[in-house]
Amino acid sequence: MQIPEHLKKAVDNYLAGIATPLEKQQVNDWFRSFNDDEVEIPSEVPDQWLKLREDMRAGIEASIQRQEPLAKPARVRLLSVYRWVAAAGIALLVCGSYFYFSQRSPSVDAAKISGNTHLQLNDVPPGGSKAVLTLADGSTIVLDSAKNGTLIRQGTVDISKPEDGQLAYNTGAPGAKEVLYNIIATPRGGEYALQLADGSKVWINAASSLRFPTAFNGDERRVELTGEAYFEVAGDPGKPFKVIVNGIEVAVLGTHFNINAYTDESSIRTTLVEGAVKVTGEHQSLLLSPGQQAQVDKAGEMTLIKKANLDVATAWKNGRFEFEDNSITSVMQQIQRWYNVAVVYDGKIPDIRFSGAISRQENVSKVLSMLELTHLVRFRMENNTIHIIP
Repeated sequence: MQIPEHLKKAVDNYLAGIATPLEKQQVNDWFRSFNDDEVEIPSEVPDQWLKLREDMRAGIEASIQRQEPLAKPARVRLLSVYRWVAAAGIALLVCGSYFYFSQRSPSVDAAKISGNTHLQLNDVPPGGSKAVLTLADGSTIVLDSAKNGTLIRQGTVDISKPEDGQLAYNTGAPGAKEVLYNIIATPRGGEYALQLADGSKVWINAASSLRFPTAFNGDERRVELTGEAYFEVAGDPGKPFKVIVNGIEVAVLGTHFNINAYTDESSIRTTLVEGAVKVTGEHQSLLLSPGQQAQVDKAGEMTLIKKANLDVATAWKNGRFEFEDNSITSVMQQIQRWYNVAVVYDGKIPDIRFSGAISRQENVSKVLSMLELTHLVRFRMENNTIHIIP
C-alpha cells in the first residue's frame, strides 16, 4: 500500500501548521488506523516504523512520513502534540524524518524510549512558584513558604497572597504621598505572578526581578525589570505604563506584551500580543502593532520583526518551552534557568538547531530524553550538572 499523494500533502501542511480542517481529520484518521494490527505498513516508510509501531502498543502513538539527508547544521523540530490531538504530550520531527509521540499516561517514560536511563537516576524536578519579596524597609518575605492571606500592610496598601504563585496589592484610602518601592525576585527554577495596585498583572519568569511602587500616585506608572516578564496592563489613559529594562523604555496605555531581557541573551526582545507599545532605545524608537517584536542588540541597535512568533515569545508563561530554530546553547539556557542546573559541554558545541515545544512541567530527564531522540545529541547528569556529550 502506497501513501496517497493527498495524504502526503495533508501531513506536510499539518506539520507546518497550515492544514485545513479536512486535512487535519485525514491526518488524525491516518494515525488512528495504525492501531489496527491488520493494517498494512506502507512500503514507503523506513524500517524505523516497525519500532515506532511497537511503541504505539505501549501507549505511544507514532508516525513517520519521509526521510531526507541531514543538512548542516542539523535542524530538529520538536512538535508539541497539543497541535495534533487532544491529550497529546510531546512530539518530535528530526531533519525531515517525521516522528510523532503522544504521551497518554504516566507510564510512558521518555528516558526509556531514548535508552538513557542514567538521566532518571540523576533527575531534577521542574521549577515552580518561588520568589522573594523585598519590602521598602529592606525586610524580605519568602513567598513560596508564606501562608495565603494578608501578608503585610505598607502605607495604605495591603499586600496579600490569595493563592499559591500569586501576589496582590490592594490600595486602601487614597492620598498617601510617600512612594514605597518593593522588589519581587525569582530564583533560577522559580516563577511568580503579581497583580499591581492599578490592577495590571505581571507574570515573572525564572531568574528575574521587578521593582515597582506599592501604589501609583504620580502621572505615570513606572516599573523596572530584569530578566523576563509578561504584562497585562490595566488601561488608564491618564497614566501611561512604562517598563524600564537595561536602558530601554517600553511605554503603553493598556496592552499585553512580553519582554525578554536576560543578560546572557543576544538582544532585548519586546513582543506585543495586543494593544500598542512604544519601545525607545538609545538611538531610536519603534511603535509596535500586535504580532510584532522589537529587538535591541548589545550595541543598542533596534530591529523590527513584523511577524513574530507569539507562541514562542509567551510559551514560558503558558507552561511550555517553545523553540524556533534555536541553537542548542539557546535551548540549554532556558533549561538551566528553569531547572536550576549547570550546563557543561564535554567537547565542541554541537551545531544543531531546534524548533517545537515541550512541557515545562516534566522533570528534566524527560525533556533531555526527548532531545536525545534526535540521535544528534546525548546528555549525562552529574551533581546537578547537565553534560552535553559529543
